[in-house]
Amino acid sequence: MKGIIILEGADGTGKTTLARALVKRYDAFYIHNGLWPDIWKRHLATVDLAIKRSQKQLVIIDRLWLSEQIYGDTFRDGPAYDLGARCLDRALLRYGAVTVLCVRRDFAGHMKHFEELKRTRVEKFARMEMVAQRYLDLASGNLAADGKWYYNQLTQFQDYPLRDDVLVYDFEIAGISAKLLDIAMDTIVGRVYALRRHAGETFATDLPNLTGNPRDPRYLFVGEQLSPRACNRAAPFLWNDEMSSATYFNKQLHKLKFREDQALWTNAIGHDWLRFLRDHLSATTRVIALGGIAARRVEELSFPNAASIPHPQWARRFQAQHPEKYRTLLQEALKI
Repeated sequence: MKGIIILEGADGTGKTTLARALVKRYDAFYIHNGLWPDIWKRHLATVDLAIKRSQKQLVIIDRLWLSEQIYGDTFRDGPAYDLGARCLDRALLRYGAVTVLCVRRDFAGHMKHFEELKRTRVEKFARMEMVAQRYLDLASGNLAADGKWYYNQLTQFQDYPLRDDVLVYDFEIAGISAKLLDIAMDTIVGRVYALRRHAGETFATDLPNLTGNPRDPRYLFVGEQLSPRACNRAAPFLWNDEMSSATYFNKQLHKLKFREDQALWTNAIGHDWLRFLRDHLSATTRVIALGGIAARRVEELSFPNAASIPHPQWARRFQAQHPEKYRTLLQEALKI
C-alpha cells in the first residue's frame, strides 16, 4: 500500500490509537509533528519526505498545517505561518493525500477523557475545549467562524468534510471495537488508494511543475516558471509569507476566500504540461494565464475557456499600494 494519510484532531480524539493501528497493519512510515523552533521548515520537510516515501509505502503524518492553524490560533497570537497552510494543502492534493479529522462528537465525554489523560500522561495544554470545538466546527461547518486564517475559511464553507480527500473519524464510534476500527481503516485506506490511483494514472507522480487538485479542477493557473528557490519540491507557488510573487498572489486568493481543491497549477516554462492538460481536462476548466509568457503559450494551444491577467510580480512592484486593483482583475478572470 502506498500513499499519504494526515491525522488531525484535538488531544484525546484517538489519533495515536488510529496511527498505531495503521502503522502495524500496513507497515507504514510514521511522522509525528510537535512544537518545533521553525515549524514552517519542519512542515515543508515533512511534506517532502512524505512524498518521497509514499512512492514505496504508506506514510502516516500525525499533525500538519491544520494543527498549526488551530493550536496556534488558540494558544498563541496565531499560527507560525499563514498562507503556507494553503500551499501545503495545494501540494498534498497533487499526490492524493487523505486528511482524517479525528473528533469526538460527545463533547462532554471528550473533555472527561482529556482530564483522565492528564492524570496518566504529560499533556502540553491544561484545557482542550476551544481546540476541540474548532475541530468539531470544521467537521460540521460554522458560518460564524472568523475568516482570518485558512482553516476559518474552510469552516465557513461548511463542506470541508465533503471533499474527497477528507474523512471524519469519530473515536466514540470507531474505537468501540477492533472490528469497527478495522472498518474505519479499510475506509481510509480505500480512499487513499482511489485518489492515488487517479493521480498516478493521470499525472506521473514523480514529475515536477504541477500541483493542486488533478481531479476535474474548475481552474487551471498557468505561471511563467518555477522559482529558483523552490529547491527539490518543484511545486508552483509553494511559498508562505516571504516577499515574493507567490506570496502576493496567495494573499489575493486568500482575500477572495478561494477554494484550493478547485484548482490545478503549472508553469509555461520547464516541464510543459499544457498540451497534455488541454487534451485531458474538461473544456469547462477555466484557464488563468499569469503574465505574457503564460498567456502566449495558452493562446498557442487554443484553450477554449481562457483569460489572462498580469503576472503577480508586476502587480507587486507597480501596484503595491493598491492590491485591490489586482484582486479585481483576478476576480473577473475567475468569474466569481
